[in-house]
Amino acid sequence: MKTSFNEFLNEGAGAKIADKLMNLDWSVWSSLGIRSGSALYGDKMLQKKYVENMKAAIDKAGLVDSIAKNGQEVYDELEDNNYHSLNSFLVLGDYMLPKLKKMYVDYAKSSPNATLQPFNESMVTESKVTFHFKEFDNSLHFSDGAIVKIDYDGDFEYRGKWFTTDTDVERQLNKAFPSDKFIHETNKDE
Repeated sequence: MKTSFNEFLNEGAGAKIADKLMNLDWSVWSSLGIRSGSALYGDKMLQKKYVENMKAAIDKAGLVDSIAKNGQEVYDELEDNNYHSLNSFLVLGDYMLPKLKKMYVDYAKSSPNATLQPFNESMVTESKVTFHFKEFDNSLHFSDGAIVKIDYDGDFEYRGKWFTTDTDVERQLNKAFPSDKFIHETNKDE
């Protein structure tokens, strides 16, 4: 079967679009200081910035129609290159493959710190993070898996920010990370 000139030009279009998207994604990650998917997924405010920046970058690049037209090929190329966060963004943002959206939304609800959250604020689940103090090693243990040492003057670093034990730790954490609900489980303090 003969390939028309237009078909020839369109061969590999999804891969070319995916390549442009990966470059945009890398630029956004770099500008926001994102170092890993788990860092992105664990910080709802960072996710919001990521979504805003990616929407603007895609609009500026004029890729919206091309993404929709070549959705499956773009998706496959991004998966092959481990751009899972970008695929989540594109599906949840209705750029491509609407048949996958329910799966992404359901996964986000069941595992709020393991994937990108839906953009509709009413759908974003609030993460509950509990923590308690362990005196024997002078540390705080968080339900998200973090264990942080408290230094000699009562300060500690958590998610890249510094806090002090001299004032209400729960209040400080809730103010610093408003999309999460921090609860100090005093009954587990040792």
